[in-house]
Order: sequence, then C-alpha cells, then structure tokens
Amino acid sequence: MTKPAPEALSREEKIKAELATFDEKTDREIAEGKKDRAKLVTPAPKDFKPQAQGRKIRMTLTLRKAETVVSGKLFYRLDVQNIGSESVPWSEEFFKNGWKAPGMQWSRLLTEPSGKVIKIRPRYRGHYGRLLKEIPRELFIKVHPGETVSTAGWTLSDDDAAAAEEGFRELDTRYEFETPGRYRLQFVFEETSTPFPSEESIQALIAEGVTREEQLSIYEKSRAKDLGTVKSNIVSFQVRP
Repeated sequence: MTKPAPEALSREEKIKAELATFDEKTDREIAEGKKDRAKLVTPAPKDFKPQAQGRKIRMTLTLRKAETVVSGKLFYRLDVQNIGSESVPWSEEFFKNGWKAPGMQWSRLLTEPSGKVIKIRPRYRGHYGRLLKEIPRELFIKVHPGETVSTAGWTLSDDDAAAAEEGFRELDTRYEFETPGRYRLQFVFEETSTPFPSEESIQALIAEGVTREEQLSIYEKSRAKDLGTVKSNIVSFQVRP
C-alpha cells in the first residue's frame, strides 16, 4: 500500500505520525539505555553507605599496563562511582565514544619526565575505531547511589582488539611519547552549568523586585546541584626506549 504524501495528511494524522516517531525514538533510547547499563554499570556494593548528601562522584583511573614504549599506546579505564545520596544523570558521549558533550568538560593532565604538566588533546578521528564492535552513540543513563559507570573499551586498531574487549580504552591523543622516562596522568571532570549572574542581570531583576540576596540564594541552590570539579587519582607509567 502506498503511503500518502505528507501534504495529503490531515492535521490529526500528522500529529499521530509525529507522536509515533517520538514514541519509537523514546523506546529505542530506553532499550539502548538498558543495554548500556548492563554493559557499563556495576551495582552498588551491599554494604554501600553514601559518603555525601546530594550528588557526589568519585573517579578512579586504572591503566592496563603501567608502561609503554616511545611512540607507543597507552590503555586505561575510568570508573566513576556515585558516592552521594542522589542519582546522577549521566548523559554524555565521552564514556561511550570519547567525545565531549555540552556541560560536561573533560581534561587530561600529563606530567612529563621533566615535571612539566600539559593538557593533552584528542586527535580528530570522527567516530572511527573499534568500540566493542558497536556503532558509538550517546550514553544516556542514571547512575544510582553506590553504582559505578565505566568507560567503554575502545581502540583505533583491530590489532589491539584484546585490550578493548577487556574494557580498556586507548588514550586518544595527538601527543607522542617521544622521551623515555616516567610520566603521570590524571583526568579532570568539570560540571559547572550554572554561571554566576552578571551585575547587569542582577540589577535587571532588582528592578523587577527580586532582591540581590534572593538571587544569590537561588544561584547557590542551583550550583549545589552541579558536580563541580572532580579529579581522578594520578597514575604513573614508564615509557621505555
């Protein structure tokens, strides 16, 4: 049966078609979220007790091997545990395919053998590479108190498939390990979605009857929901000639 052209549909039919598309997308996202949770989320330990009220996370960085060679690769896993009393929405791309998403900023700090600390940048790669044999999409889940979400395994080359299958991810960077010696690596996560109000906006609201104290109170309550700046542990590794 031939589908009617869009212009031939009535207003009611168009609404139904749009709702059906929305439901289909929602169902697909829910189904994928369940698969992601089954693969990337570890349940809370039986004896878990929140270490903080509200939203609070702890990041743990683990290397597959604490050494590599000059111009070699480094494989890691990043685990984020919800150590607070509230669930944390984890809607971003980095954990699933290495991309950054608005509102969630990732930095990687590398300390060279000389002691110089630099931010290493990712190399441009699009969505290429081996990501557990799946097409990378955005991760959209909730991490409940005590649960841990881990980065998906990934590597650019099939030669390193074993590392990806073990759940480790290639350090995706333009940086080349050219100097032998001992290096240190740390990940930093920032979620500060609530910028401090400008004086102009404060004055505009004061003119409408909202006091400065009321505005700052609202800001503080909103900022309290942000995870803020969270740093992982620092890992050390050797680069050999």
